[in-house]
Amino acid sequence: MDPLVLLDTWLENSSLRHSSRAEYRREVQSWLAWCAAQRNPAVHPWHIGPEHVARWAYEEFLQDALGDLPFDGPRALAILASENPGLVKSHDRRITILVLYYKAAKEQKLVLEEPHLQDLRSGLDRNVTAPGRLTPRERAVFLGAVGAWGPANSTAPERDRLLAYLLLGGLRPAQAVRLDMRLMEPQPDLGYHVQLPDAVDGPGRHIVLDPMVGDAVRDYLPHRPEPQPGIHTLLLSRLRRPLRSRTPNDIVRAIADTRPRLADRRPPVTADTVAHTGLWDEPEEPP
Repeated sequence: MDPLVLLDTWLENSSLRHSSRAEYRREVQSWLAWCAAQRNPAVHPWHIGPEHVARWAYEEFLQDALGDLPFDGPRALAILASENPGLVKSHDRRITILVLYYKAAKEQKLVLEEPHLQDLRSGLDRNVTAPGRLTPRERAVFLGAVGAWGPANSTAPERDRLLAYLLLGGLRPAQAVRLDMRLMEPQPDLGYHVQLPDAVDGPGRHIVLDPMVGDAVRDYLPHRPEPQPGIHTLLLSRLRRPLRSRTPNDIVRAIADTRPRLADRRPPVTADTVAHTGLWDEPEEPP
């Protein structure tokens, strides 16, 4: 299928608002026009990697602002964000649109794998308002996206899914990345009793994780890397160290961006949004 035909088909069958469809069309057409203009070597949209998208973003949108600074992903974007956050948020939005476009391409079997574009995001929040909560329908969509998150999306899908469930289970992002395995005790109902880290990395309050979160823990443990000496945090990076503080937001946004209903949400879905949502609706107190 021709890339432009896919664009038309994808947008015509999407649930996006009219204004969002126009924006998506504009950005994808810019990307496809850039691919068509490349020579020696040629660039075909069905055979690209993150390096091609980075070149497009730099040449078409970021070059004037970066000057002589090379575009190397979040580091360059962090510098830009201090001077021009609007430009960086627009860039992140373009990456989101391409992620969704290539998800549609994979569903049509036009590409074997979606390009991993997460490292081209800045991690900058697109909205500084209070995180709020997902609606019940948005939560259902997010849970569906978490369940579908797999090796085609991430090199550590089990860890990413567990992070999402920990946030839905009541942990704040900073608590999730510092959760100590030594302070986790399995429960008969298949949940976990955990002692949360406090603000200075000591043990804090106790909570019991839902059995659904416990299932995600058990799914992750066989895939957990061997930690570096002295490391006891549950969630680990590929370097076998604790996750960075910005990583929960990057993971949640990447998962959410696979669903148009969430990708187009304002304010956007962040790790804090998910942490404020919870797994279940609390029953009303009796009168």
